Amino acid sequence: MRRLFAFALACSIAAAAWGQTVSLRGHVGADTRIYLRGAAFDGQERAPFSLLAEPRLRAVSADRRKEFLFIPYLRESAGTTERGGGDIRDLYGAHHGDGWSALVGVSRVFWGAAESLHMIDIVNQSDLAEDYRGHFKLGQPMAMLTLTHPYGQFELLALPGFRERRFAPARSRPRLALPVLADAAYPDGKGADWAARVTFSHDRVDAHLYHFAGLSREPDFLPVFDGEGRLSALRPSYRRIRQTGLDLTYALDALILKGEFLDRRGYSRGFTAGVAGAEYVFGAGASGADRSLFVEHLFDQRPADAPPALFRRGWFVGGRLAANDADSSEIRGGVVFDTDSGARTIRVEASRRIRDDWQLHLEYNGFAGVGGSASLASFADDSYLRILIRRNF
Repeated sequence: MRRLFAFALACSIAAAAWGQTVSLRGHVGADTRIYLRGAAFDGQERAPFSLLAEPRLRAVSADRRKEFLFIPYLRESAGTTERGGGDIRDLYGAHHGDGWSALVGVSRVFWGAAESLHMIDIVNQSDLAEDYRGHFKLGQPMAMLTLTHPYGQFELLALPGFRERRFAPARSRPRLALPVLADAAYPDGKGADWAARVTFSHDRVDAHLYHFAGLSREPDFLPVFDGEGRLSALRPSYRRIRQTGLDLTYALDALILKGEFLDRRGYSRGFTAGVAGAEYVFGAGASGADRSLFVEHLFDQRPADAPPALFRRGWFVGGRLAANDADSSEIRGGVVFDTDSGARTIRVEASRRIRDDWQLHLEYNGFAGVGGSASLASFADDSYLRILIRRNF
């Protein structure tokens, strides 16, 4: 990792010398988690404290056609050194032509439309050490060609250099009940992945149709037994899959309909999964605040030999309030209720600028009734409040 960061720094210096416009932005900060109950497993952290940084170096040529971007992510933890480390989220060069663009390097690509869960976001690997839902992503080596057409664009991605999922270490919370080994299995072999996506935008409709072929970002888990025959650990196993799907939004004035759906093959049988729902925007009103209400239905029909779903079938209800004030005050949150297992997850986030360049971020994650959930059972005692203070530059 140190050699990779050194190489990235050398590239950044060269790009800064080449670029006509060079900018350095980003943030540094400190965060901690306060757990509401005692740990379920011996040796787990009590009140971890971390320092983090995410600078952003961007260089653009005089004609605006060439671009270089470098975004590293660094975290150093005093509570458990296993969580410390870093990742290169973005390190790429891009050229923007007339009606086309090309990108080569490491980057992040987001696919999805839903609020509660990003089921189809398959290009980048998830960093579960940062967030159990998988919303934080690792940088993915890629070459991407984008062609524009009158109603949208076409994207073709070559994805070499598979990234294994990053799991929360043994001392962290929340985590799986058993340790996850680093030596993953590849029953179908490795090899480059690829993906393609077509975008269609017209009037009130935005739609994306995509296909992915390659190693699943979700691993199966193989049991590992100790010398006495007891289950002691889990070994990740990454199969090759094919996944086709779409996401779409349709705006009807204050009502926005959303959905994302997938069909995945590569297990004992193919399966479908998706999220469908709506967002209603109430508007500013007399207070000047923007208010939104979210309602979504989730379903996942995967077979028993596929990795367990975070939610099998359920509902999400949530909301967002943005004050539109000088301090950019905002609060958003919601509850997912899994009707199959009875599990409930609660998430509330609030942020506010406390000085010109300083921001306070509060985040609550709660777990209730998760004993019957294959994915969430080990999180039963891990409801927590996260406090983050960061300085933007």
